[in-house]
Amino acid sequence: TCYREHNEPLHAELAECAGMTDVLTTLKAEGRRLGVVTATRRETLRLAFSYLPLEQFFDVVVGSDGTDRHKPDPAPLEHALDLLGAGRDESVYVGDSPFDVRAAKGAGMHSIAVTWGGIHHRDALGDAGALVDTPEELLAVL
Repeated sequence: TCYREHNEPLHAELAECAGMTDVLTTLKAEGRRLGVVTATRRETLRLAFSYLPLEQFFDVVVGSDGTDRHKPDPAPLEHALDLLGAGRDESVYVGDSPFDVRAAKGAGMHSIAVTWGGIHHRDALGDAGALVDTPEELLAVL
């Protein structure tokens, strides 16, 4: 409760990671199916989407309340794959934490770590299949 009372008002200050709308637009135009798997509750994610209108890009959204187990356990990613009807070998999970990288590996997926999350040092992301510093690099790797 304390965390939510502190965190939820901060959503009014959310800003897009520069260039990500362009990346998402390009991926959707290429016919890619996209999903979000997050440690955030679905309700809180809806609040974020009310400030950053990105929800239309995603075919699947799995919040922390969508599975009993959470990242770094692969269960949320596996659930998203099931909802998408996608195979592990044809899927990539993009994240900004070592927990994301571990979850992707546990699910048998490719992983790409982005450095702009600002929470984890790039050295902590080194086990990812690819490490990128900009949205343009992300698009090139995808």
